[in-house]
Amino acid sequence: MYLILLSGPPASGKTTLRKNLIKRGTVISPDDYIGYTKSQPWTPNAARNAWKKADEFLKEALTRGDRVIVFDATFVSPKKRKKYIRLGKKHDATVVAIYCLASKKTILERNSNRDEFRKVPGFIIGKMADSFVPPDKEEGFDLIVRYDSENDEFQGDFVKVSELLEVN
Repeated sequence: MYLILLSGPPASGKTTLRKNLIKRGTVISPDDYIGYTKSQPWTPNAARNAWKKADEFLKEALTRGDRVIVFDATFVSPKKRKKYIRLGKKHDATVVAIYCLASKKTILERNSNRDEFRKVPGFIIGKMADSFVPPDKEEGFDLIVRYDSENDEFQGDFVKVSELLEVN
């Protein structure tokens, strides 16, 4: 079993990578449970509830023994990732980090092109981009892939991970 934490600042390319390249696995993303519409806008409470729901789905997928689980979220720091690495290890999963990076300028441009209710305030994106700490094997990851979404380039354990996910 594999637990893949797909991480990076908002608008760094995580969800686009997931939708365009990853062809197998159970996909979990707190963003999918928020709504991002006029009738269901982002609020701190909506975000909390979305993370609770995503955590429940993750525990269910791990308990079922789903072969590949992709969790798409920002996970900007080791502290934010720790709980998920531990949970994966508890279920004997190989824990993989795929992190997406782009320049702050590119991230802000991409964010400006999002639908009105999916835009993240610029100061929040800047803060998250500045505070992002790339995953490290010392955190407990078994495999790590770096994806430069501006240049469409992969580094690290990409060959092993691409075979697992049947990427294009």
